[in-house]
Amino acid sequence: MADRAAARRPRRPRRLPASLAGGALLAGLAMPAGAQSLLGLGDMAGPTGATGGLGRPLSPFMTPLEPGRSAGPTFWQPNMLPDLGGPGQVAAGGQPPPWSIGGSVLGSISYTDNVQSTPTNTEGDVYFTLVPRVTAAADTARVVGAATYSPRLRYYVNNPSQNNFDQVFGAQGTATVVSDQVFVEFSASGDVQSVFGNFVGEGVPVDNTNNDVQTASYRVSPYVVHRFGNFATARVGYAFRQVVQDGNDAFEQGQTTPFFISSGYISNQFYGFLNSGPDFGRFGWTLAASSTDFDGDNVYDGAYNRVYGAQMRYAITNQIAGLVDLGWQDLFYNGTTPYTVNDPVWSVGVRYQPDATSFLTVRYGQYDGQTSWFANGGIDLGVRTRLFVNYSESLSNSALMTGNSLNSLRVDALGNLVDSGTGAPAAIAFSSPLQNVQSGIFLQKRGALAISHVLPRDTVSLALSWQESDPVAIAAGTQPFSQTSRGVTLGWTRALQPAMSLSAAGRFGTSESQNINGTATNYGFTAALTRTLSPRLFASLRYEYSNRETNQFAGRTDRNVITLSLRQAF
Repeated sequence: MADRAAARRPRRPRRLPASLAGGALLAGLAMPAGAQSLLGLGDMAGPTGATGGLGRPLSPFMTPLEPGRSAGPTFWQPNMLPDLGGPGQVAAGGQPPPWSIGGSVLGSISYTDNVQSTPTNTEGDVYFTLVPRVTAAADTARVVGAATYSPRLRYYVNNPSQNNFDQVFGAQGTATVVSDQVFVEFSASGDVQSVFGNFVGEGVPVDNTNNDVQTASYRVSPYVVHRFGNFATARVGYAFRQVVQDGNDAFEQGQTTPFFISSGYISNQFYGFLNSGPDFGRFGWTLAASSTDFDGDNVYDGAYNRVYGAQMRYAITNQIAGLVDLGWQDLFYNGTTPYTVNDPVWSVGVRYQPDATSFLTVRYGQYDGQTSWFANGGIDLGVRTRLFVNYSESLSNSALMTGNSLNSLRVDALGNLVDSGTGAPAAIAFSSPLQNVQSGIFLQKRGALAISHVLPRDTVSLALSWQESDPVAIAAGTQPFSQTSRGVTLGWTRALQPAMSLSAAGRFGTSESQNINGTATNYGFTAALTRTLSPRLFASLRYEYSNRETNQFAGRTDRNVITLSLRQAF
């Protein structure tokens, strides 16, 4: 009984070794933000009779939320200062304590020569950043999970209008109500991004704070699990989600109608599925049904998504499995141009898994009313090199990405909100840094290719990305537009000595927008030196340069930032 209960307890994501982590995150080993499982279940596949490998159920219908690391390299600033202040480290071979709490305080002083990121009338300023962090974790027979809260306060010496207090938090966990039968999952996340995209990097104030968008999301899901011996495992549940995006109305240059307005939604989802057990040997199947109703304004008013389907899997060899998905979807989003789908959903594909950490899934089929290819994988090329590839198409927007991501977010051992499949920071895994945050529903096509090579003291990563977004359901009172972005990131980290490291990253990208009838060009460079002053005190000196050329802002915007940081862990 204890072994069976342990199998059901959610595992914390495995943390990459230090030498691998820098390269992994620089390459942005993240799943595309808009992609979700057929039923919006993501990590909710729960316990199954198929015991790992090719026999386990995959997310149906060409979606990447499946076990293993995947690819979605994005432009982001590598964290040049160690993330400390989690609930504490566990010694090798030891067991985590039932309850733990930890914290840290980061303080920094920065100088920028363009405080409002404007092409003309640039103004320099000094600003201070304070980031306290508290993280709590539980690992008991009844509760497994973690929560972190790290608000970000910025104070500008000469520009008080830019002062800001960002709410950054995350939580995930599972509570056992009745052993082996009744459970409750909970998760939450909150962060701030620029409405014009965070090209320079995660957590870096690259824009006028008047352009900030605060996003907060919450999810609670009680469910019941029942095993029918070795035949199958059933799960029936309900999921409540709430997502709120708050910010000033945002306009394209020369436009009087905004492309972004504050909005939010509540969704109520009832779901159930039945996964085959060991009795079926090489053959596996999943029967699933989900009904989600939205309560919100604009495109979410009366919206719904109902999907019913079946997945069949057959392990042709120990490394190759064939996949077939069949089902039906009824979907509706409101707005001035409502979008409706009443179509079959289907796909055929193959999954290649040569070992426990390498896999490649390729599918072709129809979902969300669109017929397309899907590919997702991470392959080890020897012991030092890893290749990542991803392509997907889905209906989504920034708010839906955030709500769907709650299925697969985890708080890691250091208190960071990360993607459970990849270990990548949530702000990276579920964002589109080269594209504007817009209201409405979009058909989003994403492609990514990344490679990371690890040496004894160095890690080098190269990542390519492409994304195309086209509006399909327009929110009333807004004027959305199509966007196409392409980018490349090159990153390098080096351990200079046991207590010091050097990191650098270069980025180049272009973004084409339908409304501005032109191309925005972005490029940037970041370098940082990190030093360990004591076992729990760290210092970092960082330099950032960013350049953005676009007629959206009527010219070229340059920005230099120098930052000195100290972080004390408790």
